[in-house]
Amino acid sequence: MKPAKIIIDPSAASFITELRRRGYSIKKARNDVLDGIRFVASMLNQEKICFSAECVNTILEFSSYIWDIKACERGEDKPIKQHDHAMDAVRYFCYTILYKGNGISIFK
Repeated sequence: MKPAKIIIDPSAASFITELRRRGYSIKKARNDVLDGIRFVASMLNQEKICFSAECVNTILEFSSYIWDIKACERGEDKPIKQHDHAMDAVRYFCYTILYKGNGISIFK
């Protein structure tokens, strides 16, 4: 099965080039981390998105997604960038596909 579009981190230039060379359609993800995290949290709190119990690794990753304490001490909100691939994928989907501007989702 070939996906209609692949949402990908815009900084992955060589990967984007390779996927396009292989005939895949690409959509560069909206990559604003903090606003994306806030939007995902909003979607979860409003029960607009949910995850199947079969998404074991994604569910586990939610509990391991933590804020960088040293960055917090400097007054920055910043997650630690480890074990976060599923969280990035969720954020890319929500903030690139579901988000329609001004904090509004495609859901009514």
